[in-house]
Amino acid sequence: MKLTLVAGLFAGAAATPNLDVWNGKSLVKVDLSDLVTREAFHHLEESAGLDVWGHGRDYAEVMFDDAIADAGFKYEVVTADLHEHFTNFFASEPVCEEGKERCVGSSTSFKDLNTTIDDEYYTQYQRFDTIVAKMDTIEAESDLVEQFTFGKSFEGRDLKGFKVTGSSGFDNGKKVAVYNCGTHAREWIPPAFCVYLVHNLAAEYGSDSTITALLDEFEIHTIPITNPDGYEYSHTSSNMWRKSRKPNEGVRASVGTDLNRNFEYMWGTGGSSSLPTSDSYMGAAPFDNPESRALADYWNSLTNAVVQMDIHAYGGMWMYPMGYKSESNCRTAADKRNCGVESEADFNAHELCGMASKAAVEAVNGYTFDVGPIPYVIYQASGSTCDYAYATSGIRWAYAIEVRGNNFQPPVSNIKLSNAELYEGVKAQLECIASTLILEAAGVSLKLD
Repeated sequence: MKLTLVAGLFAGAAATPNLDVWNGKSLVKVDLSDLVTREAFHHLEESAGLDVWGHGRDYAEVMFDDAIADAGFKYEVVTADLHEHFTNFFASEPVCEEGKERCVGSSTSFKDLNTTIDDEYYTQYQRFDTIVAKMDTIEAESDLVEQFTFGKSFEGRDLKGFKVTGSSGFDNGKKVAVYNCGTHAREWIPPAFCVYLVHNLAAEYGSDSTITALLDEFEIHTIPITNPDGYEYSHTSSNMWRKSRKPNEGVRASVGTDLNRNFEYMWGTGGSSSLPTSDSYMGAAPFDNPESRALADYWNSLTNAVVQMDIHAYGGMWMYPMGYKSESNCRTAADKRNCGVESEADFNAHELCGMASKAAVEAVNGYTFDVGPIPYVIYQASGSTCDYAYATSGIRWAYAIEVRGNNFQPPVSNIKLSNAELYEGVKAQLECIASTLILEAAGVSLKLD
């Protein structure tokens, strides 16, 4: 048992974001059921700086702007009064603000799984300091868990992760699987899973034969918050803030870069914005934000990484490279392979293990994910974590997923549901990867039905 324990309280005053910004604003769903309309919408998104919240193959959910109606797009209202919506949301006290000892939740002895699933930590959204305190508690309670720091954010916060493996320990040639959350600040539900995954794996090791076998073969690394500055800003100032908090040079009052468009591979080749005020701003240059640079350096330092998964919200999507490819090649099921990775073996590996995860997720609560290359499932996105991890870091299985829900901050009842689903999805993913590597070593080529 480790001796580092969490003690003390921090100031518990609530920090509700400024909700006045939502006065007179609404969310609409735009019909993008044909490719011409879809491409026209992307052009408008870039030129008008539209605030797009959600996307599917045939629609976009976007904060209403007169430019949408003026351009003749068909749309329906999803949320007529965003001020009322968010006022009601925060009135339900979804964020724990009562101090570390209360917010961190149960002191878990790891004697049985129920102590983890019922932990009150997973019943509310948590601030950055509480997430770090929870990591400290989990590490203190299990010899299987270690923390690491891989850099600092623009505002000076530590970029922290933690890892778990079997009793044989770390750094002994095991395969490494990396899961990072909190790249987009406003997506509050994924960080809970990056804590939960390590928490539950450590709890089940030695008592669950599947988990024991997986942790004897893999090191599991998670990074709960890859964008801590933006995440904190979303709690204190603007709850729909997406980007980093690094000011953009030469643009008055413009702050932040979409970190998921700031990676070097195929940077700026489509599906990102050159407008510093845009939520999908790609940055002035690849890796001009310390958070994206540190994350890439961390991946590149791993000698045996086989999985990287960037976890986002929302909409139920389990996606893989190549995000930079044009959507025009991805509009029919017959063309699905055209926008994936070029290696047939790697395409088959991504699809096979993605479908294994989909089936495992659906078996928990019946929630269904769409599986496929990023531009096939959602839209073109260059400079992404997913493409860089696969093409540059050499991590064979690279995924970007969008978890359950119909907005970035769904009711907190979704936290446990999402955690349970993704936990089974990750287990199925790792089992699929382990089996695939065994078959390939024996000379058996993967084939899709």
